[in-house]
Amino acid sequence: MYILCMKNEILRIMKANGMAFNKSLGQNFLIDEEVLERIVDGVLPTDNILEIGAGLGILTNRLLKITPNVIAVEFDKKLAKYLEKNTKAKIIQEDILKCDLVKITTENKINKIIANLPYYITSPIIMRILEELEGIKSARLMVQYEVAKRIVAAESSKDYGILSIACQYYAECELLFKVPYSSFLPVPKVDSAVVELKIRQTPLISSNKDDFFKLIKAAFAQRRKTFANSVSNTLNIDKSILENALQKINRTGNARAEQLSISEFDELTNLVL
Repeated sequence: MYILCMKNEILRIMKANGMAFNKSLGQNFLIDEEVLERIVDGVLPTDNILEIGAGLGILTNRLLKITPNVIAVEFDKKLAKYLEKNTKAKIIQEDILKCDLVKITTENKINKIIANLPYYITSPIIMRILEELEGIKSARLMVQYEVAKRIVAAESSKDYGILSIACQYYAECELLFKVPYSSFLPVPKVDSAVVELKIRQTPLISSNKDDFFKLIKAAFAQRRKTFANSVSNTLNIDKSILENALQKINRTGNARAEQLSISEFDELTNLVL
């Protein structure tokens, strides 16, 4: 068993280094060895890995057994200092939302991202990865289970929304497996899941990207209303124009945003914007 999967050892290390779990940073360290092995499954010796939020380095050191090319971004200064002494990975002590992520990934030729994301900044981190980075083949991310369901959700499901469309626009998204809350220390209140985002190499839509997302945001701005009503109110487009566009894609005027697929939103963008 890995030492860093042992609760008593984690607590000993934390105390010896003057560290404490920072709730505001969403620090929940993975202690489940089986989950750890499933996360690294498929990583190759030739991969250049960026890890986000390394904690005490259990995943970092496991990755280093597969590939020597591991870069870890850790915001907590004490954890970063500990990692520099106890892992051979390159440690970058910065805020993942403020650092020059493009520079980090480009200079280190990163092709894969693996991370146990803090719940409170999951979506902003995911969108930074998807919108800003080129050359990344995939991102394997541990997120809150409810967020994972939203990422992979299809139209006409209660979890389908802007996050679903945004992630699926940029990547093929798959929920790999669920992770029980007991797999972490401290124990969070909710379960997690690991999702895989395989970055698309060709555009998913034919419409203008900015117009596409403009329409998406307007469509979900008033989720309880129909697509036509929500978009009309938000973008000041005549409702009859929107209802006619819906008819052209074989939808009724009462269609709601959550019922429309990405390809249908693409068609509608071309028709109304």
